[in-house]
Amino acid sequence: MSDVTTKLALGAVIAAGGFVAKQLVHEWMGWRRRRERRHARLLQLSSLLKSTGYAFSIQAKHRDRLAVLLCASHPDRSRLLQADGYEQLFSSLSKILAPGTEEFELHALIRGLTIYALKPSNRAISRWLAEDIDFRTQTGATGHRGELAAELNLLASHLLSWHAKYEMWIPNHPEHALVYLADEQEHGVGFPKGIEASVQKVLGEF
Repeated sequence: MSDVTTKLALGAVIAAGGFVAKQLVHEWMGWRRRRERRHARLLQLSSLLKSTGYAFSIQAKHRDRLAVLLCASHPDRSRLLQADGYEQLFSSLSKILAPGTEEFELHALIRGLTIYALKPSNRAISRWLAEDIDFRTQTGATGHRGELAAELNLLASHLLSWHAKYEMWIPNHPEHALVYLADEQEHGVGFPKGIEASVQKVLGEF
């Protein structure tokens, strides 16, 4: 092989190696961008879940306070709370609550949290779930990602029922204040407990 041929062959090898290197770098950068996008999406979900959980915990405190007051002023209704839950107790007495009383204000506040805090948060989570193409599909994965996928799909089912009950239950019925699914009335599947922890576990794998 002549020197010219050798140089041409060596040049071709170097050129091919450079092309492969560029392709590898390009693919690596694309993988990193996709990884960063998935991480950002999961952080967004974590924030939404925290917001919803905070609103629910505040509402639960007011709910418990209202239940105590109503059972104290209407002891005959305490059995209704035990048998049918908070919403049945509240709605059965809402029309006789006097404006200006603590009971009246608590009922209005609880209902307001459902309308102006929980509904927007749940809508935002539903949009996140509808747009997700990375995490809900990993139902066959092992470990934390498989667990999260199952919980996300359960959450989607929960929110679908929640939105349906909300539209039927709240806008034209001022006596209703709460939208519960997995309570004594068993109107639907409950919120998947532990999903916040599952999100954190998967975030820790990035």
